[in-house]
Formats: sequence, structure tokens, C-alpha cells
Amino acid sequence: MLVSVSEECDQKIQAMHQEERLEIKNMKMEKHHLLNVIEKMKEENNSLQMQVSKLLEEMANTYLLFRNESDARKILIAEINALKYQQEAMKTAYKTDEHGEDPVTLAIALRVARKDLTQVQVELNTMKADYGDVVPRRNFNNQEKKLAEYSQKIEVLQKDLLQLQTEHKSLLEIHNQVLLKDSAKEQQSKDTPHPAWDNCADVFPEDTWLTLSAEKSSDQLVSILLTELGTRTLSEKDFFTGKGKEEDVPIHLRYDGLVKNLRLSIGDVSNLLQEVWKEKMTLDAQNGKQSSMPEFFFSYLQNKFGDAAIEWSYAVHESCRVQLISEEMQLFYNILMGKVKEDESYLLMGYTDDHSANDSSLISEQLR
Repeated sequence: MLVSVSEECDQKIQAMHQEERLEIKNMKMEKHHLLNVIEKMKEENNSLQMQVSKLLEEMANTYLLFRNESDARKILIAEINALKYQQEAMKTAYKTDEHGEDPVTLAIALRVARKDLTQVQVELNTMKADYGDVVPRRNFNNQEKKLAEYSQKIEVLQKDLLQLQTEHKSLLEIHNQVLLKDSAKEQQSKDTPHPAWDNCADVFPEDTWLTLSAEKSSDQLVSILLTELGTRTLSEKDFFTGKGKEEDVPIHLRYDGLVKNLRLSIGDVSNLLQEVWKEKMTLDAQNGKQSSMPEFFFSYLQNKFGDAAIEWSYAVHESCRVQLISEEMQLFYNILMGKVKEDESYLLMGYTDDHSANDSSLISEQLR
């Protein structure tokens, strides 16, 4: 009984295995068939895609041909219209001006002119692109001229600088010499015995001598006395005797005959000298060169006082001559007489003693 049951079970199992094998075999065959179908469909798809791309290319070419043909037709129509307009214009021009130029020639000339204009514009644009950053030769030459001018000016200024340095050095030497002379005079005045200057107080009114002689050296006191004597003598004169018109006479004193004494005060002379120096410096700065003081002085008096210029000239000359304590007037007198160079006067003018000016004013007050 058990054996028969097991045999039946085995048979059933074998039958099931056999059925499974058949199903697997059928499924494999179906799979292989489906794979073949898929391959065929892929090939068909590729061929269809190739056909579509070819059709698209053909369509694009056809559209391009159509567009070119359309453009060509439009251009042809435009040219036909232009030719018609030209023919009509030529007919009209021929009718209106039978004796004028040939319209065909004019049309050809117009075309040539337009071509030339286009070519010129192209060349102009090329020139602008190639030479846009280039400086014109005219501007370059102008800049070279300016550079040469500035170089010459610099050379002139350098020469002037060297000359000024030389003059400054010489002026410093003169300054040192003046200082040495002043120190030598002071030392000499200290070593020299002093006369009895107090006796001179009787000559001057009240306490004038005490004021004038305060802290003065012997040479300065002698100058004060000589100035006092010269001032009194000058105030007593009514006329000056002319020096003549010879060449050796200074230009501001050239006169024959008697010259009236104006009896100028020290203040008037000092103010006049300041005006003369100011006007002369202004004129020299404008002209760029130094003029002669005697000539300028007499010319200034002529312009200011006219016919009375010679009287003012003699009055100023004599006042400066006797004012030994006024370095300003003595300097001006020495310049007029040619004893001092005018170049040195600009340095010496800075060392005018204020006390001498005060002394001169005090003496002038005595004579009033």
C-alpha cells in the first residue's frame, strides 16, 4: 500500500517536472522570438529616423531654394522698376533738355561717382583706424619749437642766475668791507683822544648840541659841525654860480649864469630823492636795463618843474653836498658826481643811518 502511494507520488512529481521543463522551453522560445521582434523594430526605427532626417534636409534645401528664388524675383522686380524709372527719367530729361548732356553718360557717371564715394569712405575709415592715435606733424613741429624756446629761456635764466650769484658775491664782499671799515673807524675813535666838544654847545641854540653829539664819534661830530657850517653858508646865498656847459661838467649842473637858491629844507630834499629813486627803479624794471642816474635825475626835474628844473637841480645838489651826516644825501651826491657806482648804491642804501637823518632834521630846524 505504501509502495503504491510513493510510486504515485513519484509519478506525479516527474509529471510536474516534465511540465515545468516544457513551460521553460516554451518561454525561452518565446523570449528569443520577442528579442528578434525588438531587433527588427529597432532597425525599422533607425531607418525611419534616417528617412526623417533626409526629408528634413530636403525640406530645408527646398525652402532655401524657394527663398532664394523669391529674393531673386524681388531683386529682379526692383531692377526692372529701377530701369523703368531710369528710362522714364532719361526720356523726361531728353525731352526737357535736348541740347544738354547725354542722360546715359550722366547715369554712368553717377554710378561711378557712387562707387568712388564708397571707396573713399572705406579708405577714410581705414585711415581713422590706422592713424587715430598718431600726432600730426604740424603739432609735433609746434611742440618742438616750444621745446626749443623753453630751452633757450632756461639757458638765459641760468646765465642770469650765474650773473646774479656773481653780483651777490661781490655785494657781500662790499658789505664785509663796509663792516670792516666801520669797525676800524670805531676802534680808531676809541683810541683817538677826544677834543673838547662841549665848547661847540655855544654855537648851537639851547640843548641842540647835546642831542646831536650824544653817542657820536669824533668823525661824526666833525661831520655835524661841517654840516652846520655848510647849511648856514648855503642859507645865506641868494644865487649859485653856474658851472658852465663843458663836457666835464655833470649834466644836471650844465648852465651858464646865476641860478636862484630855492633854500630847500632837508625834508623836501629827502622826499624828492625818495621819489627819484622810486621812479628810476620802476623805469629800469620796465626797460629791463639800468639807466644813468644823472641823466634820469635831470630829466625827472624837467618833467616835474619845467623851466625851474635847473634851480631845483642846483638846490638839491648843494644840499646833498653839505649834508655830511646824511648818508642818503651823501650817497646820492657821490652817484651824481661819479664817485660811487650805482650798482654799489643799492647795497649801501640799506645801511643808511637813521640817526643821521634825525641830525639833519634837527639842524634844518635851527635855520628856520
